[in-house]
Amino acid sequence: MKNEISKTALEKLDRYAGSHSTGCVRINPNNSLKHEMAKLKMAYKLAKLNQAFMTEAKSRDRNRRFDLINLTTGTIFEFETNGKINKGKDVITVKI
Repeated sequence: MKNEISKTALEKLDRYAGSHSTGCVRINPNNSLKHEMAKLKMAYKLAKLNQAFMTEAKSRDRNRRFDLINLTTGTIFEFETNGKINKGKDVITVKI
């Protein structure tokens, strides 16, 4: 299943996410450097495991933007510096 996009992940993403590159880290200059470095480190780990990922992708309902989604497993990662830990079901919040 390595490097394949799971059905679970596709159900979470906006239909236009296909134009969004997989395996690339997009930065958001509104976030802190600490936040972006944590996202980069996780993306690096996933790449070493040969798992597909996407950063700064919009949810299907377009109400959320995922910091990082593992497209192989459908797992969503959110990186928080301010202690907020309420992102919803099947989201892993990484406190940095």
